[in-house]
Amino acid sequence: MIGPQSTDNDPKALLTLKRPEPSIVADDPWADDWLQRSLVAKRLMVLLETHDVPFAISIDGGWGSGKTFLLKRWQQQLANDGYHAIYFNAWEDDFCSDPLLSIIGHLAEHATTDNTIATKAKALPALAMKLLPRFSSPLAFAAYTAIFNEPVPPELLQSVKSTGQALAAPDEKQEAAGYYLMDYAELKHNRAELRDQLESLSNLVAEKTRKPLVFIIDELDRCRPTYAIELLERVKHILSVPGIVFVFGVNRDELCHALKSVYGEIDADVYLRRFFDMEFGLPKVDTEDFCRSVFAQYRLHEFFRATPNELRFHELSRSIVELWSQLGLSLRDIDYGARLIALLGKSLIPEQIVSLRMVGILVPLKLKNSRLYNDFICGDCTGNTVMDFIDETVVQQTVDADMLDVIEAILYISDRRFSKLAMHLEEPSASIQQLKDLVNGLPSSSIALLSKRLTDSDSRRRQSVLDYCEDLQRGLLVGDPVREAAQLIDLHHRILRR
Repeated sequence: MIGPQSTDNDPKALLTLKRPEPSIVADDPWADDWLQRSLVAKRLMVLLETHDVPFAISIDGGWGSGKTFLLKRWQQQLANDGYHAIYFNAWEDDFCSDPLLSIIGHLAEHATTDNTIATKAKALPALAMKLLPRFSSPLAFAAYTAIFNEPVPPELLQSVKSTGQALAAPDEKQEAAGYYLMDYAELKHNRAELRDQLESLSNLVAEKTRKPLVFIIDELDRCRPTYAIELLERVKHILSVPGIVFVFGVNRDELCHALKSVYGEIDADVYLRRFFDMEFGLPKVDTEDFCRSVFAQYRLHEFFRATPNELRFHELSRSIVELWSQLGLSLRDIDYGARLIALLGKSLIPEQIVSLRMVGILVPLKLKNSRLYNDFICGDCTGNTVMDFIDETVVQQTVDADMLDVIEAILYISDRRFSKLAMHLEEPSASIQQLKDLVNGLPSSSIALLSKRLTDSDSRRRQSVLDYCEDLQRGLLVGDPVREAAQLIDLHHRILRR
């Protein structure tokens, strides 16, 4: 077995294959807020300061939008400002038979940090247990022990039995009913008892802090659909009391899909509005900034600076960051692509040099158009076809024209299939030769090897691409850089799961 390696001897040890969870600086939670999510937190603070009635807020954001970043740091800021604020990752607890236990468990655990409210909170678990349907009692009691780290109190066991929720096996009539229904009057009484205790707790918090208790629930859209729906229902019908503000971090689109998987083709948007009094959407993340951020988190710059790679990574990041953004890669795809490059770096042997520029082109091509990617690496199409796809995909009005010229030059240099001496860099590719003929006004081959945009462009751009070809050709690898890069990408594409 190979043990851990020192970064002093092996630069590969610098690379990480999973972005580390950024730590929170307790006295300055927004110190690393490059997304400026603190501005959203300020708006949320206004709501907290003006509401003492039951209130539920949703924060909508897709993957990579900084939703969890915001909620965790806001929870720390609230704690710094004297609030009782609880952060609850619902996805980590959806193994539990009923979300009510999970929420009460986190509330009770938080209360142990303050003796003033600990006594009030201690009664909550037993009251919550009385609201669970009889059929789930065995699982519920096991969950009680796991969540609260103590055996079920004898008085609670006796209470369950006295209300007809004994753990004995069901008879045939009860089994046909699907699950045991508690007596309606008893259920209403138990619900009211739990709500009274919660309100008494929130009043105690308000008396001490003059602030509401804030319960933040994150990752709801990642939960089992039934668990997510049950959690929303529990909060709405049982836990919604004055003095407690619930804040949900959700990916609304994913949550709507979860609802439809349970209820069929319903109007999920309308259904969700039943649960939230106020809804916010996070601002869109700048994809170029996100790309640079994940490159740094995977430590790609540090690794490639420590290797003899001829084409340094900073050259890749300058030209490719914009390409990845302009091609419309999702934040998840950008993260995957950066992780792919990190794993690729770990597989390089000391003397191996790979065209990082080509890697930077092929990775998004594989993600956006896998058929074209396979055709290109197998020689079934030439670089101009790839360039046509890029030209059609990017927004020409906002893209850097020089960046496109560089990419086109790289594709033409790497495309050796129509060269007489394909393995020798002294022999220009047929694409470059055709470009030279076009620039010089000479008749060219009948085979169209140049992109549509370059063919239709003016002489200035044609000369620009040709100049880049001549400048970059000296630094290109001998051999087939397309296939060499693709072999590394495909190897790791099969290992990694998006």
